[in-house]
Amino acid sequence: MKVALKVCFLFIGTSIGAGFSSGREIALFFGGMSPWCVALSGVFIALICGLFLVGGKYDLIPSGIAVKVATFIAGAVSLVSMLAGGEKIMFDLTGVHLLGLVMMLVGGVVVTLGIEKIKWANTVLIPLLILLMIVIFIRLDAPIYSGKWSMTKPVHYAGLDVLLAGMLLSREGKKLSGKQIGLTVVAIGVFMFVILFVLQNVVLSDKTSASMPVLAVSKEVGLTIASGVLIASAIFTTMIGALETVTIYVTDVLSKSKKLHPLASPKNKSFVVLACLMIFYPISFLGFEKIVDTCYPFVSACGIVLTVYLLAKALSFCIKKRRATMGARRKNRCVESTNQ
Repeated sequence: MKVALKVCFLFIGTSIGAGFSSGREIALFFGGMSPWCVALSGVFIALICGLFLVGGKYDLIPSGIAVKVATFIAGAVSLVSMLAGGEKIMFDLTGVHLLGLVMMLVGGVVVTLGIEKIKWANTVLIPLLILLMIVIFIRLDAPIYSGKWSMTKPVHYAGLDVLLAGMLLSREGKKLSGKQIGLTVVAIGVFMFVILFVLQNVVLSDKTSASMPVLAVSKEVGLTIASGVLIASAIFTTMIGALETVTIYVTDVLSKSKKLHPLASPKNKSFVVLACLMIFYPISFLGFEKIVDTCYPFVSACGIVLTVYLLAKALSFCIKKRRATMGARRKNRCVESTNQ
């Protein structure tokens, strides 16, 4: 169970960034939908995670150029939205401009030196974020809102984090047994169901249509600083993960260039990281709200396409395996009857 929880928190830590922890992406995808409908996304998310864990275990994950490009785009969108969200949350907390730039530079240094030492932060951060959401929910007198129902909305939202978190989980799937994969899926489903239900009720409690609903509601219940610090922490950890992903793909492209391949050397990683930040930081000036509202639905659609493709490969694999097993059984029966 300990392994399952570790992988579960790894997924949630990769998924929870500025859009999720601030409530913005929930407001975008679900609007006035019922919290129970939103919570249903947790079930779909868990099933997709299980698919990628199994896909990783049996080497079914596609790795063509289309997947690489889509994953790079997802990483770039995540990076830009984290940069914009970091600037906004730091300004909302302090009233000082350009502190998001400081966060970005620190993140660049962490990625250059290696992000392994900061991965443990998810183990602490995720329970604290969950606890914060529950405390805000309780301080609001635990409202449970009604709303519309839809089966397509939860599926659409479930595809949002597939390109980054799903590909990450596929690598973890190689290390897990079938039982551990099952426990991981259950853990992700339970945690995401609870978080999404509570988060949607908190988002619907915001009557100001704020770009960061959780922060706006936390001000009403006297938890502004705690909420701001945890959202900023979630943004930072997600930002360095996205920056690492973008850096890896840029380095891979550079390594295949005759003229630029020396830049792919590990000793030049700091240059590649800085170049990526210089390219994507100006794009973040478009604003956190506009980036999330414009780009997240596209990333979700790409995630759904990848999931459908992986599901088809998994079904084909199962059919071939079943045929091979039945063929082996028939062969054994023939051998036994011949011997008799």
